[in-house]
Amino acid sequence: MIVGIAREQDLDGFLGLASQVERWFGPMVQDAGLRTAVERHLRASAALVATATPDVGPGTELLGGLLFGAGAPTRPSPTDVPARPPGAGGT
Repeated sequence: MIVGIAREQDLDGFLGLASQVERWFGPMVQDAGLRTAVERHLRASAALVATATPDVGPGTELLGGLLFGAGAPTRPSPTDVPARPPGAGGT
C-alpha cells in the first residue's frame, strides 16, 4: 500500500469511498457540501490517499482517503452548555 498526498484527479475516488460507507453514515455523495469540502482539501494539499501501487493516475482505485486540517470541530459539545446557577430549578 502506498500513501501519498491526494490530487484533484482523486475527487471521484473520494466520492467512491464515501459511497461505500453511506449505509452506516447516511447519504453523503449527493451532498454538495461533501464535494466542496473534498475539493477544498485537495486544492490545499490537505488530503491523503492510499493506493495499491505507486502508479497513481485517473481511474486508480483508492483503498482509503483522509481529509485533515488544523481547525477544531465546530459542533457544540455537552461541556459547552452553561451550567444552571444554584437554585434555578429544573429536572
